[in-house]
Amino acid sequence: MTAIAAIDLGAIDVASVLQLAESEGLSGALHIADLGTLELYNGEVVDASCRAMSGLDAALALLMEASGTGRLEQRDSEPRPVLMPAMALFIEGARLTDDWKQLAPRRLAADVDVDELHDRLSPLLPLLDGEHTVDEAVRAAGAERVEVLDALLDGVQAGILFDLAEPAPDRVQPVRAERPVNLAFASSAAPQPTIPVAPQDSDEDFFDLLDASRRALRQREYDDALGLIERAHALRPDDRTVAQNLRRLRQLTSQRG
Repeated sequence: MTAIAAIDLGAIDVASVLQLAESEGLSGALHIADLGTLELYNGEVVDASCRAMSGLDAALALLMEASGTGRLEQRDSEPRPVLMPAMALFIEGARLTDDWKQLAPRRLAADVDVDELHDRLSPLLPLLDGEHTVDEAVRAAGAERVEVLDALLDGVQAGILFDLAEPAPDRVQPVRAERPVNLAFASSAAPQPTIPVAPQDSDEDFFDLLDASRRALRQREYDDALGLIERAHALRPDDRTVAQNLRRLRQLTSQRG
């Protein structure tokens, strides 16, 4: 038996749809127009396709980029191994999206041989010239954001890639259409403790905490990431992106515990 529902991904994001699928234990597929498909079994993502990518990279690319029209198809499926536990997948997708928004407008340069860079960055090297934004370089090279993002971040952190000009945010193609934070399909969870608002004279820097939290997420150190983002949320309790990531990290760590 097959049931199909149309979804406006401008009003609801992919992670919220997948959270609904997880909470209901749905099997089938989420088809995203002109982009790709997420295959589901018992509420978990078991495969994905996006352009020439498949598997986990494709699933993360869809979480980063999907907008427009979606179609949720409920049908019987064969059991398969999950690509990544659902909540971890949501967190990783949010982390990549946040990191890309920070990195995309930067104009980086490299003064090293190609051999010193990650293999995936080789096609980008001629375009990392301090003139092109990272977004322009990735698109001109025909690279996939999800496949080169962590390698670019590693290069920046190692000092192999560095800023040669001011960022140019006006020269960045949006990763996906901007949308409101949608919590309608959040899984039910126990009440969360209230986090005290940090004192105004706190020495902690909001953006430093976010950067440290992202680094912890890249290392799959979810408990450390949660503590850091809680402190960032205390500094800016009205930041909706931080609040959304905090909620999902709490769900992830509570499920693991």
